[in-house]
Amino acid sequence: YQIHVLSYTVHYLLRTLSFKTQPGLLDNSVDVLMEIFLEDILGQSAEQKDVAEIAKKLKEARGIHSFHSLEIVVSKIDFKATMGVIMKPLLDAMSTSRREKLATRVNEMLGRIAKGLFTNATLDIPALLVFLHQLISKNLFATSQKTAPTLRDSHKYAKPLRASPDDRFLVQADPAKQRDAAVVHRQYATHSHMLGEFALRVFYEFTKHNKFNIKDPLHAQMLDPFVELLGRCIHSPFSQAQPLAIKSLGLVLSVPLPSVTQDMVSNIMRDVFSLMQKQSGRDDLSRTCMRVVATVLRDCKGFTPLDVQLQVILRIATQDLDNTKKLPQTLALIKVIISRRLAVPEVYDLMNDIAKLMIRNPGPAVRRQSAKLLLEFMMFYPMTEAKHRHYLLFIVNNMSYEFVSGREAALEMMNRVIHKFPRGILDKHGVFVFLPLVERLVNDQEPLCRQMVGGLLKELVKTVSPAVADQMMEMVGVWYAPQKQNNNNDVDSDDDDNNKEEGGQSGSSAILRRAAAQLIGIFSESMDRASFEPHLQRLVPSVIANLQTTLQDAAKLVQDMQEAHEGTEPDLANTPEAETWPIAYYTLHSLEKVFQHNPSTPVSLFGSVWSMLSAFLEHPHGWVRLAASRLLGVYLAHNDPAAIATQLAPTAGSGPYKGFLVVPGEIFLLARRLCALLAARGVTEEVGRQVIKNLLFLGQVFFRCHFPLPGGKQDQDQDQNDDEDEKDEKEKEKEDKNRGNSPALYYLFQRMSFIARGSSTPANKAAVFKWFAAMVNQLPTPEDVTPFLDSIITPMFRHAAQPERAPEGLGPLSKQVLGLVEAKMGPTAYFQVFDEIRRRLVGRQEERKRKRKIEKVVDPEGTAAKRRELKLRRKLERQKRPKRVTASSRVLYGTGKWRDEDADGDE
Repeated sequence: YQIHVLSYTVHYLLRTLSFKTQPGLLDNSVDVLMEIFLEDILGQSAEQKDVAEIAKKLKEARGIHSFHSLEIVVSKIDFKATMGVIMKPLLDAMSTSRREKLATRVNEMLGRIAKGLFTNATLDIPALLVFLHQLISKNLFATSQKTAPTLRDSHKYAKPLRASPDDRFLVQADPAKQRDAAVVHRQYATHSHMLGEFALRVFYEFTKHNKFNIKDPLHAQMLDPFVELLGRCIHSPFSQAQPLAIKSLGLVLSVPLPSVTQDMVSNIMRDVFSLMQKQSGRDDLSRTCMRVVATVLRDCKGFTPLDVQLQVILRIATQDLDNTKKLPQTLALIKVIISRRLAVPEVYDLMNDIAKLMIRNPGPAVRRQSAKLLLEFMMFYPMTEAKHRHYLLFIVNNMSYEFVSGREAALEMMNRVIHKFPRGILDKHGVFVFLPLVERLVNDQEPLCRQMVGGLLKELVKTVSPAVADQMMEMVGVWYAPQKQNNNNDVDSDDDDNNKEEGGQSGSSAILRRAAAQLIGIFSESMDRASFEPHLQRLVPSVIANLQTTLQDAAKLVQDMQEAHEGTEPDLANTPEAETWPIAYYTLHSLEKVFQHNPSTPVSLFGSVWSMLSAFLEHPHGWVRLAASRLLGVYLAHNDPAAIATQLAPTAGSGPYKGFLVVPGEIFLLARRLCALLAARGVTEEVGRQVIKNLLFLGQVFFRCHFPLPGGKQDQDQDQNDDEDEKDEKEKEKEDKNRGNSPALYYLFQRMSFIARGSSTPANKAAVFKWFAAMVNQLPTPEDVTPFLDSIITPMFRHAAQPERAPEGLGPLSKQVLGLVEAKMGPTAYFQVFDEIRRRLVGRQEERKRKRKIEKVVDPEGTAAKRRELKLRRKLERQKRPKRVTASSRVLYGTGKWRDEDADGDE
């Protein structure tokens, strides 16, 4: 019990005071401390700690604390003066102790001593090197040399029993003592290899962490004998010594020492290769040998392995590619071989396996490293054009790999090829690579992969020569050409097979046109303007024809949807009309890219395309509406509101119009369609932002031209007329007066105000409020704003008066816009209108309450029936809400999974 308490207390004191103890302060107490440690680790105290009942009763007996105590003591001693005091009792214990766990405990103690030496701040490096050299040379080779015969084979060397004359009168030694000495010698020899392994471990750790200063001549001189010594350790019969010696050699051979000659390196590497062949079943030794070979090949440029040795390396590397534990060392070795440009036929076979590893391995780091190896091999190793095409074909085929990680790896590899390969090689294989990339652009189901394919196509067009890029663009023009209509209407209704074949061709043509529409935008970003403009001029008829076809299909689709509401539910997702919207979407998107990257492109080049944008604002698919609105913004940016207003003015006459905007009916229809788009459900922030930009332009035109509404008041929305029924005669006279100044602009303000009051979506209201603010800034004088104050203030009144009840963000936005209006008008005029609107809205609210109270008294049954009907309607509306995403609404509103898949290019 006292020994347990003693070892526990010593450990506590050493652990607590180790931070304050100066090196060398414990030297005088080392012998006493070692007695305590050995008794706790190898003595009777250790045997008691192995008994579970004793360990449960005594806290001090739970675990051996002396291991850590030994490590602390070694880290605080003077190595030169005290290391022998620590090692002597340990050596005696190795010779005399017969405990079962002797080897395990001694090995643990040596490991703790190694850790302590590594953290010893006052360690004498020359003395340590001498100490390590002695331990290695005396303990790792003793069993391989001639030793004194043991008792077991002493009969081989027995002499006759007759004594010599000189021995007759001598007292003979005790036979029992001779037998004990032989046992001690044999037991020490059995465990002495642990000392050599300890020395190798210490040498490796110190070399690995640069504890030896190579620039110091004394250190370099003392390190030089270790080269030959470590080379001998490769043949040591002890399994633990071989990996340590080989790892140490890998570090030492990269150091400029006198013994590190080319012959020495060749001899050592010959032994390493021999060991790799003999001990191929030992994974630890095999990994160590591979690591050392890679280090020597990387650092020793003068060493070149023989073809036979290189074949051995490659054969082992090929086998280890399937071993996850050995894979990092194997790839590092292959990287060194490729960087040294070592060539044997087996290298080409190995790189085929590396290419497969690049696609199939689940680890991203392994895939990237394999791709780098394959790229370097393809660039610098001699190979024919057919061999280049073989590897490109492998990459191309795996762009359609079943797993996303493999497709991404193939695309990343293709990106490296496009960036690194010379232009001459890319010109030869450019079209061969271009076609599979186009196929993946359309058919890949993963958005990230499609994005990567788009980037690859851009880089490919930029990298190849202009002649190859023109060839690719001509192919795009052929694909984009509109499908010829079949004029033969005399088709046998019973010929179902022909109809199916025609449907398949139609689908293929639609897919090609969709891919070509995407490629137009990619080529516009990649080619220079001089090279791209001739192709663009030839594409204009195809653009117009495809957009017209899409509008016709959209009209037919809307008609089918109307029939579906009447009871006949067509399969809209599989109709040809539903498949043509991607062509229009990508065409409009590509045209936007054309003007973004080539701003000097004349808008007159596309002619009637601009007049079709107004119709596309009513397309059933939301993405097409957004693309049309954005392209319309590009067109409006190329025009001046003042010039358009001048041509629209009644005094301008009916001269030749330049563009569809100068036709009064067309520009007013465009304004109505933009308002309808803004009033629709599901308006996103992006759509709202683009619509208010376009309406801002139209508002400036309406303010300058003052043309009357086409067809009078009949063109105004019925919803707006219904809202006007509640207005009194004075308000209507005031509106007529305001409308007379600028009827079109007054209608636009009224329509936007109605959208803000009738919409339940915050995004719609926020877009309208922002348009109000922009228009107030554009109108030059307060008098110009006065006719529209009622339309501006009315929808924002409740949000500004009760911001806590307003949807998120609308309360502050309303206050901000009203503050802008007040600054424009002045406080007097603003608050006069504001107070008038407040009184009118409060009066209407009170009037509605009064009517409801009267109805309850006059017709209580009818009022109760209306209440029940309203309650039932709201209940049905709540029940229908989760079921709104049907096949029809997916197409109409552009929502749902089917839309996303089609928009991304899935079949």
